[in-house]
Amino acid sequence: MKKLLTFAAIAGFLSLAACGPSQAELDAKAKALADSLALDSTMNAQKAQHEADSLKQIAMADSMNKVHIADSLRMDSIEKASKKGGGTKKTPTKKEPEKAPEGAPKVGKKKPGQ
Repeated sequence: MKKLLTFAAIAGFLSLAACGPSQAELDAKAKALADSLALDSTMNAQKAQHEADSLKQIAMADSMNKVHIADSLRMDSIEKASKKGGGTKKTPTKKEPEKAPEGAPKVGKKKPGQ
């Protein structure tokens, strides 16, 4: 009976060991994992490139918008300057202070004592 139990235990152990994955299955699983990682890294690189291109397009559009605004402001100022008289500024002339006639008091028009 003891020998029979030993043989049954050995047979059970061998049958459990035989149920595990074969070397071909392990190799296929490792290859699938490597392929998955390579595909993932390729997709991440493509995603990063797409984001960089998008940011470049946004920056270019923003730059073009700023140029357009600056050009529009410049044209507006040119139009305003041409409407005001050719863009030349007239300097205001200073009025000469009126000189008091001789014999008249220098301060105000009233004579002293009145």
